[in-house]
Amino acid sequence: MITPILKSRRHAAALALVGWYLMFPPANFREGKVLHLAPLKYWELVSSFDTAAQCNDYRASDIREIAKLGPIDDQGAASVDKAMKWPSGTSRKNRSIGLERASASLCIATDDPRLKN
Repeated sequence: MITPILKSRRHAAALALVGWYLMFPPANFREGKVLHLAPLKYWELVSSFDTAAQCNDYRASDIREIAKLGPIDDQGAASVDKAMKWPSGTSRKNRSIGLERASASLCIATDDPRLKN
């Protein structure tokens, strides 16, 4: 028979193995849409962390940094679009999608069953 203390130690050891992923939803850049409802297995793994707090702190910092970039000006947008051989307006749309993806990002436990479905 396993004692309650042994059970709690095993449980604590199992919990200690759980990490956290910062994940961004996928996007259809051609259509300019973030796919918020896509299953988690299709989301982009951005980084991994030991604790949920570390993940959430990084997530908040990432959103602040992207938001600081602000909208791209007309000259900058035209220059990037030309250099990348993109259609006009693409860099402006991509900046917006990047902020939306960061804002919709989630911290997910590494053992979350939704990652497998």
